[in-house]
Amino acid sequence: MGRALEGILKKHRAVGLDTPVLIYHFEDVPPYSDLTERLFAAAGKGEVELLVPALCITEFLVKPWEKGEREAEKALSLLLGLPNARFIAADIEAAAEAARLRSRYKLRTPDAILLAVAKGGGATAFLTNDRGFLKVRESIEIVVLNDLLKGK
Repeated sequence: MGRALEGILKKHRAVGLDTPVLIYHFEDVPPYSDLTERLFAAAGKGEVELLVPALCITEFLVKPWEKGEREAEKALSLLLGLPNARFIAADIEAAAEAARLRSRYKLRTPDAILLAVAKGGGATAFLTNDRGFLKVRESIEIVVLNDLLKGK
């Protein structure tokens, strides 16, 4: 499990994150939290930059907001405290790229936006647990957490 992640981190200096990666980490969801702990430790050492599309903030904060404003503020503070993370909002170029990705690969709009923003920010890998991203065949490596657990 750890070796597969280590191999990814050696190949890529900038990794885009999908929202489940953040949820698994902050909600300590096994077995994924073992991977996210290693990922965020590597980021803390400066071994990798984490590119977080701003849309992840929206998706990440839904459950904390359901619990109340105090929980949402706490969750946002934790999220913004991630080491070596850059939060990137969609711009016109990302919106246009998202439309292209959506058209070409039939991604859902939020997924296309997440991937376009990560790519535009310089990510060469995108970490997710959604196998639907695997149909994307271009300048970014799609890495599925379940595959890392299996050592793929």
